[in-house]
Amino acid sequence: MRRVCAWCNKVLSEGANPNSPITHGICQRCSTELFKTMNTPAQEFLNSLAIPILVVDGTGLIISANVTMQDCFGKTVDPKRETSGGEIFECEHARGPEGCGGANQCEDCGIRRVIAETYRTGEGCVDFLTHLDLRGASGVRRIWLRITTEKVADKVLLKVMETLEPVATGSLVKEPSPTPPHLPNSMPA
Repeated sequence: MRRVCAWCNKVLSEGANPNSPITHGICQRCSTELFKTMNTPAQEFLNSLAIPILVVDGTGLIISANVTMQDCFGKTVDPKRETSGGEIFECEHARGPEGCGGANQCEDCGIRRVIAETYRTGEGCVDFLTHLDLRGASGVRRIWLRITTEKVADKVLLKVMETLEPVATGSLVKEPSPTPPHLPNSMPA
């Protein structure tokens, strides 16, 4: 998928071929100018968006979450307290003594890898399918998330495009394919 800035049409990332579908993002220059001129505080702007969004710093800590994200996952983000993604998502591994990012399984965490890569390269990721093992009252369950990331200034925006529960088929549980043939394109990047 080819990404272009919705404001100035700068190409942010090329697609696999010249006929790749186009999705939109915002380049660094336009995002800086937009926030200078819109007279809306960043948190208020994020809260106006209907898709769950986290703002993550270069160390992987959550700086902010919009109301939609907080409602979806039942967590409040206190900007005065360091919060990890594992705390927001209730990841099973974040509850261990090592905390979020410290367990052996954390090295393979798709969310951590995509955020780190987006921060390092400045290149966003569109419709990345990953999973989380969540601990709840009824035990551990796996959910799948389709996420999109974008670097804006020195932060990474993580958008949860879709959550997918495993589908029970008889006595088997079928998990979503990590490489689905068709990715929904209901939201721009």
